[in-house]
Amino acid sequence: MCRAPSASTIGIRLVPAVKLSLEQSLDFLADDELLEVTPKSWRLRKRLLDDNDRAKERKRLAQQ
Repeated sequence: MCRAPSASTIGIRLVPAVKLSLEQSLDFLADDELLEVTPKSWRLRKRLLDDNDRAKERKRLAQQ
């Protein structure tokens, strides 16, 4: 029987999230990302969420 390793044996260190100002967040964005601003949080996300849509957009931009 195969069992998944326990969390103590994996050995991955997670780095805490970095708090950025609005200006720092905007500077951090790539061309294909958006900054979602809500009253409680700011989220960086891809402009096109689906990986297939992002691939189509890359191909379309490469042809121009």
